[in-house]
Amino acid sequence: MKQKHNKIFRILLLLLLAGLTAVYITTAPTQAAPPISEAQAIAIATGQEVGENDFRISAMGGDKTYDAEDTAVAYNTQDNEYLVVWAGDDNFTQPDALDLADDEKEIYGQRVDAATGLEIGPNDFRISDMGPDRDANYDANRPSVAYDATRNQYLVVWDGDDDTGLLADGELEIFGQLLAADGLEIGVNDFRISDAGIQDGNTSFPATAPVAAYNPTAQEYLVVWEAKELLSTRVGSPPEFEIFGQRINAITGEEVGINDFRISEMGPEDITIYRANDPAVTYNRTNNQYLVVWEGDDEAGPLVLDEFEIYGQLLQANGSEIGGDFRISDMGPDGNPAFKAIDPSVAYNSTDNQYLVVWEGDDNTGVLSDNQFNVFGQLLEADGTEIGGDLLLSNTDPNPNLDFFATDPTVAYNPTANQYLVVWHRPEPQSDDNFEIFGQQIMPDGSVPGVDDFRISDIGTDGDAVTNAITAAVACQTSTTRCLVVWEGDDNTLPLVNDEFEIFGQIIETDGTETGPNDFRISDMGGVPDSEFDAEHPAVAYNTQDNEYLVVWHGDDNESNLVDGEQEIFGQRIDATTGQLLRQKFRISDMGPDGDTSYAAQNPAVAYNPNLNQYLVVWSGD
Repeated sequence: MKQKHNKIFRILLLLLLAGLTAVYITTAPTQAAPPISEAQAIAIATGQEVGENDFRISAMGGDKTYDAEDTAVAYNTQDNEYLVVWAGDDNFTQPDALDLADDEKEIYGQRVDAATGLEIGPNDFRISDMGPDRDANYDANRPSVAYDATRNQYLVVWDGDDDTGLLADGELEIFGQLLAADGLEIGVNDFRISDAGIQDGNTSFPATAPVAAYNPTAQEYLVVWEAKELLSTRVGSPPEFEIFGQRINAITGEEVGINDFRISEMGPEDITIYRANDPAVTYNRTNNQYLVVWEGDDEAGPLVLDEFEIYGQLLQANGSEIGGDFRISDMGPDGNPAFKAIDPSVAYNSTDNQYLVVWEGDDNTGVLSDNQFNVFGQLLEADGTEIGGDLLLSNTDPNPNLDFFATDPTVAYNPTANQYLVVWHRPEPQSDDNFEIFGQQIMPDGSVPGVDDFRISDIGTDGDAVTNAITAAVACQTSTTRCLVVWEGDDNTLPLVNDEFEIFGQIIETDGTETGPNDFRISDMGGVPDSEFDAEHPAVAYNTQDNEYLVVWHGDDNESNLVDGEQEIFGQRIDATTGQLLRQKFRISDMGPDGDTSYAAQNPAVAYNPNLNQYLVVWSGD
């Protein structure tokens, strides 16, 4: 594999709780997790909401020009709190610094108390720094977050474009940042993880959609992503989209092992019409292995071109493959590209040593028909063997006249309840345009307890197509039956205005009741109400030592020297007990010179390290 050290950056955002002077979380991990201020907590056993409804987490800008989107969340077992991350644009001003610009997307985070839902620490702390501030050409997008319970840290990752070294505007790569439990950055700022293409300066080889998982045995993270790469040594071979991975040392943030190793193999070599996209990854602590899943277009057996299904690959801790790619989903009859499976998510069940893979799919089984998208799942043994068949998890369309699709599912496992929580967005019953977040608990045997398809978010007025909640992420506590669900939403509740996307959250109790604030807001992009600054694509990790969450996202802000459209990675710590935001949001990435929108950080992911009480945040960027 190629080694291009000038392209390798490491953004170790190690957030050391001891470094904070404003808020310290000392609640034991066994304490119950309450609501969150504008996120919503969900009780895993019953799906009932806990605390305040739809508490808002993000506060991007202050008007509809500033948005928060693409949420992700992780649970901190030590501090009983969540970290919510997202992408957004903001206009927050720091002393003696220029503002960020509208459409300057960065990754932000917010810690949320798992018990109360109140925000902890800095409000909407920025995580990424893609390009110069006030330049909307550089962005950070699609964050993901993982928690390290050994060190009580997080890793946030995202995709973005930066101006560091020989990188060019629009050259998307994966970046990361380690964070301490209190949200403070650790180590190298915005360290680069991927090395797509032959050399820097070429925008034709994007690396996007990163996700991360933490391995406490090896004290490493595994970051996986999709990328367009030249895979053959034959002269004239075309680039192909496949899934790649990189091991990251949780202590130093340095890369471990083979650089950018390939995971998927869709279709024959040198044939670009087959591809792999949208990976997800989880760690199996019993077998010390990873399971990576993705949506793919393959020609194996009776499958044909454009017939997308969900595939998986088991990996040893060192990244070596265990067997080959295996198919997981079965949407529609084989050989018919009208039916497909996309957007997978995966969780590991440590009690039963099994996995649950979920996805959005178009099937014709039973009452289902073509172009009617629902959420499906498949239980897997630790060796990848299927347990039963595909599970239909979301309700079918109650009104055939509406486009009643259920999309973008994500799944988390709660070891206390020994249940999975699956969340997704779909239209609420009064409208086919007003999207809200819904959830469903799944038992290890595939049975569905409690309320069916319970609603989590309450954005705007029902039936109002201008307000929506989308792209949810979920993390569960390990010592209680509560989970935190976060999402990007366009609400019109004052002081918010239409088209101002921010990050919200909700804590859910085991009986399905909400705990703490309803739909509490996490991000604050831009400051005053302004739809030009947004927060998007949140990711979250839970900190077991400090009982708090770290939320990261990409967005554009007007703080410091950032400008509208200049996307960076931001973060926010949230007290897991109270749901309070811990201090202000903080910036994580630094892509390119501030003020230049040509460079961006996007799509972050975050993982927590309990050994060092740190996080690792990664993203794509140029």
